[in-house]
Amino acid sequence: MNDKSYLALKKAKLITIVIFFLVILTRFWNLGHPKQEFFDEVYHLPTVRLIAQNDPRAYEWWHEPLADVGNGINSFDWLHPPLAKLIQASFMILLGDSPIIWRLPSVFAGLGLIIVIYFLSKQIFQQLKSLREAKNISWLAVFLASMSGLLLVQSRIAMNDIFLSLWLTLSLLFLFRFQPSLLVWQVKVKALKPSEAKKNLLLTGLFLGLALATKWSAVFLLIFILLSILLILIKQKIWKLLPLTIFSLLIVPLVIYLLSYSQMFLQRKSFSYFIQLHQQIFWYHTHRQEGHPYSSKPIQWFFNARPIWYWTDPTLPVTKTANIYALENPVLNVVAIMTVIYLLRIVIKLGVNLTKTKFYLTLLALYLVSWLPWIFSPRVMFYFHYLPALPILILITAEILTSHLRKFSANIFYTLLLLIFCCYVVFLPHWLGLTVPKIWVKVVYFAVSSWQ
Repeated sequence: MNDKSYLALKKAKLITIVIFFLVILTRFWNLGHPKQEFFDEVYHLPTVRLIAQNDPRAYEWWHEPLADVGNGINSFDWLHPPLAKLIQASFMILLGDSPIIWRLPSVFAGLGLIIVIYFLSKQIFQQLKSLREAKNISWLAVFLASMSGLLLVQSRIAMNDIFLSLWLTLSLLFLFRFQPSLLVWQVKVKALKPSEAKKNLLLTGLFLGLALATKWSAVFLLIFILLSILLILIKQKIWKLLPLTIFSLLIVPLVIYLLSYSQMFLQRKSFSYFIQLHQQIFWYHTHRQEGHPYSSKPIQWFFNARPIWYWTDPTLPVTKTANIYALENPVLNVVAIMTVIYLLRIVIKLGVNLTKTKFYLTLLALYLVSWLPWIFSPRVMFYFHYLPALPILILITAEILTSHLRKFSANIFYTLLLLIFCCYVVFLPHWLGLTVPKIWVKVVYFAVSSWQ
């Protein structure tokens, strides 16, 4: 790499760092707006308050609306495991009950996710590229994650999904530290020190357990990882790693899941009650088919076709409006779609037996398994269910843009990054609930009819 190119990359990194700190400001700025609970906060936060008060009703499904713990809406969030709510309740106990405190854990999780994306990207891409190239892709991944509208919105609302994405991404980081060769399905597994292998595999199971204790949908990635490693070990007859794998990726997650219900057990609820609760959860998830005006299907998530309307300000004059929409950065999403298509083109052109295509297929499989199983779900679905897939999609996008588009045309590469940033600035009021002219919303934010 010549001096000119090196200076250009250093400048790009500096710009990315500056943008990342601006992104930190957008997550913390005016975090208490709106002051009232909105969207699923109206179900989630009453349960968080019950947990903070050590009230057993947090784990009971049969109550009428709980008017004494919030806005009088039934606390339906016994439907999900309690880990995220336990974290939020801890903040509430320590710092008080206010909109900023409700959402502060989500902000930290969202910022942590972007940092983990950097280290995961570096860990993955240094297997086939130089360390400098891996770092360049990682910095671009940080930039793209910082420009994501969906990640921004979910980082500013008291829900479960940003925590789920953080734990799953951390599990992948330690998975590939445990066994980098999984990325290319090498015939011979790379040898690691026993202590290092044990630590990284245990940490993989730990974070998969935290994810499972946040939302059941973590099971998609957990099963995929467990089966992938078991198949490789059995095929290569590496029997000595089987007990550690089963313990780390099956026993550890299940133990952590049980521990997440410790408060409920300390309230003297029995294990049989635990089973009854999960029967109720399962019944609800398999029978909740009622319509919702902002529900969507998995294929719509890929195309950013159906966002979720979270909030509006009814007090504004007729010429003004303020909304919060869970919508991805439109330019970023179009670029991501194009990179996935280009990746598939590479695989088809080169064949599946080359190291490079195996590497791409692994990334693609991780991306698809993070959201595509929702196709088989009978329950109502929303765009935020796509969140765990975004980190891998961002890594795919960063790799294709850096390794292919930038080499083809640096001008197009930097123009696309500029367009992504400009789109982020334009849509920021739509994600933060800022007041704008109503005509601006109709012309720009509702430019696609399904975005309304």
